[in-house]
Amino acid sequence: MHVSVGRLRLKSDTNRLRFLWHGALAYLQARRADGIIHASVKREDNRTFWSMSVWVSSEAMLAYRNSGSHLRVMRISQALRARVEFLHWQAEAVPSWAAAMLRLTEQFDASEGRPANNSCNRSAS
Repeated sequence: MHVSVGRLRLKSDTNRLRFLWHGALAYLQARRADGIIHASVKREDNRTFWSMSVWVSSEAMLAYRNSGSHLRVMRISQALRARVEFLHWQAEAVPSWAAAMLRLTEQFDASEGRPANNSCNRSAS
């Protein structure tokens, strides 16, 4: 299985509704995509959002990523100058949210010399 976990941080609240609308459409697209095993999203705070999807293959994930609502939300995120971090790996099972968030946080926060983000265990509202 191909796991994809992402964290998106908006720079301001100004365009949050625009991002949320397009992000919701991308989530619905993922739930219906060929090759999807699991798709979920999580809000850390008003500007930080997480996504996790698990696919039968990396090819299935790429077909989703490069089309439809997901392609639009990637462009919108870029236009909003959001900070986007994604991590991909192969797994035997769907990871827990805690494990997926920790893996991404350790990868990106450590590379910036920051301590790991301990807020990863907060639930989405």
